[in-house]
Amino acid sequence: MSKENPNRKKWLWEWERQISCLIAYQLAKTYTKDKAWPWLRMPVLFAARGKEVNLYFSVKVINKSRLLAKKIQQSRKFIIDYKKEIQQEEKLLAKYCQELKQKSIRDLTTRKIINLLQKFGELYRQHGVTPIRTLNRIGPGIVRKFFLQKYQEKETDKWLPILFAATRQSVDRRQEKDILMLAGKISTLKKLADKKTAILIFSYLDKYQWLPCGYAEELPLQKKDIIKKLQQILKEKQSPVIKLRQLIKEEKALYQKRKKLLAKLNLPSYIANLVEALSEFIFYKDFIRMNYNKLHFYSRPLFKEAAKRLQVSLKELTYFTVSEIIQFLQRGKIDKRLLLARLRNYLCYTKGKEIEILVGQKAKIKEQQEIEERDKQIAQHLIKGIGASAGYAKGSVKVIKHFVTTEKIPANFILVTPMTTPELVPIAKKALAIITDEGGITCHAAIVSRELKIPCVIGTKIATKIFKDGDKVEIDANKGIVKKIG
Repeated sequence: MSKENPNRKKWLWEWERQISCLIAYQLAKTYTKDKAWPWLRMPVLFAARGKEVNLYFSVKVINKSRLLAKKIQQSRKFIIDYKKEIQQEEKLLAKYCQELKQKSIRDLTTRKIINLLQKFGELYRQHGVTPIRTLNRIGPGIVRKFFLQKYQEKETDKWLPILFAATRQSVDRRQEKDILMLAGKISTLKKLADKKTAILIFSYLDKYQWLPCGYAEELPLQKKDIIKKLQQILKEKQSPVIKLRQLIKEEKALYQKRKKLLAKLNLPSYIANLVEALSEFIFYKDFIRMNYNKLHFYSRPLFKEAAKRLQVSLKELTYFTVSEIIQFLQRGKIDKRLLLARLRNYLCYTKGKEIEILVGQKAKIKEQQEIEERDKQIAQHLIKGIGASAGYAKGSVKVIKHFVTTEKIPANFILVTPMTTPELVPIAKKALAIITDEGGITCHAAIVSRELKIPCVIGTKIATKIFKDGDKVEIDANKGIVKKIG
């Protein structure tokens, strides 16, 4: 019997985000205690380094991904059941958000505050992200291998982005259409001050105010944000009405192109099923993230009130888990020593059937023992990833790890980021190309870059570590290569 290699990698890096400890713990529960798909549960580890948090999956994710891919290849049942499950969960979440919206949180008893917090914890970990992240480890590779064996590489690189395109519009695209429609109704800059315009803007805000509220307590949209966006649109040469028509036309053309390609290829069911699942997951990944953002927005008054009663700031409160916050409310005070420790660093990881959070030196030692640092990878001038949107670009790098306002960013740069999120889309629209650390061919950056028709290389793992603001690079997204040239 051979001995197990003590240096064997236990964890696979998945992403880097600005994310609160509260949400990191909730996501850990999602991956390790999933109710809908218990056979997909897996160990995870969140390592906080200052403001940035890195998520690692257990290497078990590879076998889980193979198992899920096999189930999908054999039958469409999983994707049918998945849709039903997500639709049911979305209804529960929408009902909860509506409940929070209608309540006067400050007038509630502590007992009722606790009940709402418990419901938040349950809803957050029921939302279907586990299958998406799991399948993306193996699924796209299986499809790509099939295509490479049957068709030429050039055809494969051309067809896969079309086949993996979402068959339904994302929230990003829907809100983009809505603001163009709004701009079309206003028609001139002078009308921005009209009372009728104010009503239209309020209606838009009511529909999308939650959009930027991601994992790190980002602020919701304000009236001034919408006015700035409308000013930009109305100053452009092309009218918003024509631009809207073009978007709709391009969308329909892509759907038709995908439909015709599927008919032409006549794929065997075991590949067609995977293609369908990956395409659906592209839509649901955005759908789920948007539902999370709604939950963040509508639950903010709840957590603000809890923070007020515990005499801490909202930001400080997010360094605790939901169950800890409930305990503090029952006791009437927080653990200040624990707060100070987590502000410095923490490690949230799966330990057997439980989830443990370490702080201080214990967290540092555990991280050193468990994780092979990405920083140790060697890449001086050339990095490789996956070409998600074909093309070639050359320009200066702008590294953006979290949301910043578009006013601070000049146009025509190479966006280098851990991963694009809906909050980064306005910045991506000003970029010549996108390079990401994480992601597969079905990730958010892949979708956005194809919609924007700009080159994109994803899954480099180390782009944000290698490149600095101002570095000159050239991108060959056809081959998935990024080269530093100055």
